[in-house]
Order: sequence, then structure tokens, then C-alpha cells
Amino acid sequence: MPRSVAMKLTGHKTESVYRRYAIVSDAELQEAFRRLAGTFSGHTGHRSVDSSPVSVQND
Repeated sequence: MPRSVAMKLTGHKTESVYRRYAIVSDAELQEAFRRLAGTFSGHTGHRSVDSSPVSVQND
């Protein structure tokens, strides 16, 4: 997701404030990915997905 979209969603107006609070662990990112994958597949609740680590690049 582009940083500008994330900032709009979270209500941060400057990148410095966004970066201050945009601290997430790898486990949190993987869980978010699993939830989004379920949302986009049309399923609700938990479903089986590839549990490979998610690579995240910080801008």
C-alpha cells in the first residue's frame, strides 16, 4: 500500500508523525496479510493460506 494511502487511512498529515507511529512487528504484518487475503478471497473468518514470511520494504 502506498504510504500516502496509509497516511490518509490513519489520519497522519506529515510523514514524520506517520513514521513515529508506523512501527509493526513481522508477526503483525503476517497476521494483517492473512486477514486481507481472506477478505479479498470473499471468505470471512480464518482460512488456510501460505504461511511463508512476508517481505516488507520500508520506504
